[in-house]
Amino acid sequence: MLKDRPVGAALNRDIVHGEEVEAMLDAFISKREQARVASEGERAEEESWKAGVRKFNAAREAEERQMRLEWIKHQREVYRRRFQEKDALVEKLEGAN
Repeated sequence: MLKDRPVGAALNRDIVHGEEVEAMLDAFISKREQARVASEGERAEEESWKAGVRKFNAAREAEERQMRLEWIKHQREVYRRRFQEKDALVEKLEGAN
């Protein structure tokens, strides 16, 4: 019996039909989900999750704004000191003339 069939013959299957059926099922499920959301709206846990994401993003954006503000203040202080140093140098050089 094994001599009549080559090794691996049992594994040689045509899976195209299975792939087509899977694609059809995916399309059906997606369509039903979209129809449910259109008629019922989002489910409570989905809304809760989205609200959590919005809250997290808002907190992250606020933190980024605060960090940017601190950096700009630091830069302002550095430039203020450099200006004072240059101003003192100008006064020194003008006084030498």
